[in-house]
Amino acid sequence: MRITIVGAGAIGGTTGAFLARAGEDVLFVDVVQEHVDAINRRGLTITGRDEFTVQVPAITPRRPLRSAGLGLPVGEVPAHRGGASSHRAPPG
Repeated sequence: MRITIVGAGAIGGTTGAFLARAGEDVLFVDVVQEHVDAINRRGLTITGRDEFTVQVPAITPRRPLRSAGLGLPVGEVPAHRGGASSHRAPPG
């Protein structure tokens, strides 16, 4: 099942990168076009104790999300961008 990470910043990017490295099918959704373009062009690189790059797809919410095959959504939207997306997700 695809795991969709909403917000590809520090927390969402790290979470998604480790999931992808573990073999999960990950899709990033981010509102910053430059971030999406960089992830699609160069992959997402994690540095620190572990250093690695994963090649994962990224889209903006402007793309029709139904066609992206979202799978299981995980919200990582920072408070300054409108709060945690999990508060807006319908139950179930």
